[in-house]
Amino acid sequence: MEGVRAITLALAHGWRVRALAHSSERPLSAWAQGVVQRAGAEVHDTLPDAGMAELSDRHDRSELIAVLPIPADDPGRQQSRPDLCVVVIDRPGLPGTLGSLLRSIDALGGHGLIVVGHAADVYDPEVIRASTGSFFAVPVVQMERVPDVLAWRDSLRGALGDVPLIGAAEDGAVDADAHPLSRAFLAACDHVVRIPMHGSASSLNVAAAGSVLRYEVGRQRRAGHST
Repeated sequence: MEGVRAITLALAHGWRVRALAHSSERPLSAWAQGVVQRAGAEVHDTLPDAGMAELSDRHDRSELIAVLPIPADDPGRQQSRPDLCVVVIDRPGLPGTLGSLLRSIDALGGHGLIVVGHAADVYDPEVIRASTGSFFAVPVVQMERVPDVLAWRDSLRGALGDVPLIGAAEDGAVDADAHPLSRAFLAACDHVVRIPMHGSASSLNVAAAGSVLRYEVGRQRRAGHST
């Protein structure tokens, strides 16, 4: 991965850096020198500008490119806490949307994201770019099936008591390509809510809907409701 904000946040949140690469043709900025000193990378490579351009996924030249190990998909990465609020997303298809949702979860005080089923790769560079670095602040775990999510929820009940699963789905018929919430998730939800729509739009995209719902959770908690 690359970018000042992404690398800075990765280090701030304790991500281990396996390798760093930078140009052999240009001096490092004070920021980059600080990263090299703090990161403790196992491998440190210097490349010509052309090599850095080949590795980079950005239009503008990256000063540093970092390689980080991918953490295990362990639901234990989601902290068990009394006010736990984790967003679970069912088969998201667009990396940019997933990254935008992560940014909103981080901004609105969420504690994690679980991605279920055949979905966009959470480590796609577009996810990290769209999250503006929040990817490294919000634990993301991938699970294959709805029962895996329910088993994780059941494991929390001993410490947290009731852990409701609240689902959101567009009310009414949907087109075949709209990818609604799966029947397994709808059946598993304690409640299914909808976001009231006005005007001609019948629904919001995943990132916008997730942001609205996470804000409502926070609003109700601030008002003293046990959401």
